[in-house]
Amino acid sequence: PGMISGAAGALAVVVADLTIDDGVLSYLNVEERLNVLYFTMIICGAAQILFAWLRLAVLVRLIPETGMIGFMNGLAIIIFMAQLPAFQKCDAEP
Repeated sequence: PGMISGAAGALAVVVADLTIDDGVLSYLNVEERLNVLYFTMIICGAAQILFAWLRLAVLVRLIPETGMIGFMNGLAIIIFMAQLPAFQKCDAEP
């Protein structure tokens, strides 16, 4: 499990949800799921470029600090729960 911080945290949750074998796209094969992931990344990048071009970053001031803290705490819990199974297995013998 790797460390994820900042804005990449929200993206990591989306990536995990799109690519996991028993996720919402489980009816697709791996190649098709990766195509959906690539398309999702392109759409996200285009949205970020559009928001920057329209100078919408000033609207972030309208989000209350408690809302941002709650979002980041929820994201931390989701990432922790996703990585927990990696720590529950031990391949080494005692």
